[in-house]
Amino acid sequence: MENDLDMYMENLDEFINDENKVVTYRWLSVTLKLPCDAAKRLLNHYACSRKASETLHVTYLVIGQDTTKDDHETKVCIVPQSRLEKTKQSMCSVSCVHVYSLSKSQLPDMVGALYATDYDSIRQNLRQSSKYGGIVCSESTQRSQEDLDSFRSKGTYL
Repeated sequence: MENDLDMYMENLDEFINDENKVVTYRWLSVTLKLPCDAAKRLLNHYACSRKASETLHVTYLVIGQDTTKDDHETKVCIVPQSRLEKTKQSMCSVSCVHVYSLSKSQLPDMVGALYATDYDSIRQNLRQSSKYGGIVCSESTQRSQEDLDSFRSKGTYL
């Protein structure tokens, strides 16, 4: 098990430092064929082991109850490490915080870069991507190509 962790840490180091990739937990999950939760833990382990590094930029997903409204709406935020504490303090309760992505440099267009990373990996691995998530529905079926073409012609599917 320790050898697997070392290998995954080396892979992450290569993706981030050598290939200059933005590594999201979804991209890592599909690329290394890991469950999403394992990919999140791996990103967190890597980030914690490189805490002093000024070249590692960490982005977090934060979910909690918003305090700015009387009815406490659930708020989902993707924030850089520099805004993590401020974001958590703006919520009356925080239900989830996890490392969303790692990169070598700060992302000028964070939302666009994260979306493009996940979109490309999911698009290239469309058939396999769902098996690494934690949600399973035994009644779900894959649509046929004819169904997809029909939906596209009607403008109801991209």
